[in-house]
Amino acid sequence: MERPTASTAQRSPGEAHHALQQYGTRSRTRRSARARAVLAPSPFLSAIELLSDFAQLARLVIPAEIGPTVTGDPDDDQVLACALAAEAQVIVSGDKRLRNLKTYQRMPIVGAGEALAMIQQAT
Repeated sequence: MERPTASTAQRSPGEAHHALQQYGTRSRTRRSARARAVLAPSPFLSAIELLSDFAQLARLVIPAEIGPTVTGDPDDDQVLACALAAEAQVIVSGDKRLRNLKTYQRMPIVGAGEALAMIQQAT
C-alpha cells in the first residue's frame, strides 16, 4: 500500500481518495498489531510524521487579491483568496457564512459530508 505523496495530489479526486484510504487502512492495521506486540517498534504515526504526510499533499500559494466578499468575516475572504490562487476545484469548509455563498468563482463551497459524497461519486 502506498504512502500518500505529493504525486497523490496530482491524481483525480477518486484516485487520491483511494490512496488515502489505503494509507489509513495500513495505519489502522499497524496500530492493531501494536496491541498484540508491546515490545515491537511503535506502529503509531507521531504528530510530526502525520503532519509531514499531510504537508506532502499540500501546495503553498500566495493568496490572490480579492475584494471583501464574506460580510462580517475577513478571515473567510482569505480562504477564498487562497482557493482562487490554488485553482481549487472545490472549497470544503465547516464555516456556515462561507458555505452560504454556495460557490465562488465557479468553485462549489461545501461541507465535509458533501465533499466526501463528491469524492465517492467520482470513484
